[in-house]
Amino acid sequence: MTNSTTTVQGAAGGLSFAAEIKGEPGAMPVLLAHGGGQTRQAWKGVTDDLANTGFRALARHAWARGQRPEGGLSSSRHRRPPSRDGAGHQMRAADLYSRNSHYGFRWQAPLKRQGHLHIMKHLLAGLMACALTLAACSGSGADSEATQELEQGPREVRTAVVESELLAEPVKAFGTIAAKQSSAIGALTQGLVERIFVNVGDRVSRGQPLFRIRQADYRRRVAEEQAAVDLVTAQAIEAERRYERVMALAPKGFVSKAQVDVVETGLAVARAQKAQAQAALETAQQSLNDTIRRAPYDGVVTARLVDEGVYLNNQFSMGGQSAALELQELGVVAAIVNAPQKYVDVFRRNMPARVFIEGFDEPFGSIVYVINDRVDPESRMVELRLPIANPNYRISSGLAARAEIEVPPEPAITLPRTAIMGDSASSHLFVVADGKALRREVTFESIDLNRVRIRSGLKVGDEVILDPPATLRDAEPVRARRTTGET
Repeated sequence: MTNSTTTVQGAAGGLSFAAEIKGEPGAMPVLLAHGGGQTRQAWKGVTDDLANTGFRALARHAWARGQRPEGGLSSSRHRRPPSRDGAGHQMRAADLYSRNSHYGFRWQAPLKRQGHLHIMKHLLAGLMACALTLAACSGSGADSEATQELEQGPREVRTAVVESELLAEPVKAFGTIAAKQSSAIGALTQGLVERIFVNVGDRVSRGQPLFRIRQADYRRRVAEEQAAVDLVTAQAIEAERRYERVMALAPKGFVSKAQVDVVETGLAVARAQKAQAQAALETAQQSLNDTIRRAPYDGVVTARLVDEGVYLNNQFSMGGQSAALELQELGVVAAIVNAPQKYVDVFRRNMPARVFIEGFDEPFGSIVYVINDRVDPESRMVELRLPIANPNYRISSGLAARAEIEVPPEPAITLPRTAIMGDSASSHLFVVADGKALRREVTFESIDLNRVRIRSGLKVGDEVILDPPATLRDAEPVRARRTTGET
């Protein structure tokens, strides 16, 4: 950092100022002004901070104090009281003229009637002279740098010609793990829950009892239907015997045709009543068996919805609780994921995929098993289902999942990440054309930590700067050093 104290000659009234300048030549100038009773030392900390942050700061002396010929600062020890008639201003002006002339300030003419306002006029003119001088110093520094760059010639940059390559980038889809089947297990017969045999988390096999409805009423109904069957069976036996006797006498003419018709009808009615009673007995027996609810498949109990003593209703029109447990089949789970609609014509059944599940370090292999024909009109996503074998029930339903589906490779433009400047929201790079670096706005997607895929803003054959300097400007002349195998 350059730090100097200099005296700048003003153009108005022959007035000179002492000023302190800090900062590199060529940096943006900042002029620090202050009240009449201060010196440039009042800005000491500010000039240091401005210089350290890349500015060129100038702090001038105020008119109330000057700089001694030997470099010391004067002290305003003799002050006159203010006057109401304006004469005080003229006296102070004359006094300042006398004292400051001793310390090196040069005035063009004696101050008589103009007084304080005349001094301010000269000071403002001198202040403008300081600003012009500082700008000239900065401008000369900038010109010096420009001249130096011109002598060195255009900077060299490393470039590569953009080429297209086949990129097999997997399609990423996000979703949730779901059970192969999930059932709310309710009662097949209504009644009080007498006993629940399982708890949440229990693994059950197909046909295993889950809970039982009170059986007393159903046992009594079976007994009643059994008695009805016995009754109609006896009646059917009697009807058969009567029929046999009548039919034995009919050929000899001992019975009439009407009697034959009666016994035939009676036998048919007895047989029908027996069948009806038998069916009722089977229904009652089935209801008794249904009081014990069994698992429809191998699975895990994931919820217990009621406790013992609750009345379950299997007639939904009457309301009331109908489900007692929730059972899920987890031997095979499915990753239900949603992918962007732009890939809807790319997906095919049995496409290989990897599923990453929250809580597991390694991915699980799978395939695209179901492609939903419906695209969500709000999210514009298509639903896919990918089965995953889960023999030990390690994977629970409800876990977050991310699927990477392998699709056929397609032509793409890839670049090193170092060629991109900015961020994903506003990114750009530089291409070389006609010996100049031209800025191009681009959109990209990350492939890995080192490479990106350009989606727009670049075409095959463009010459890209691979490591653009941070100070590179649009349309700046450059000297390209082309490399191969970098894109």
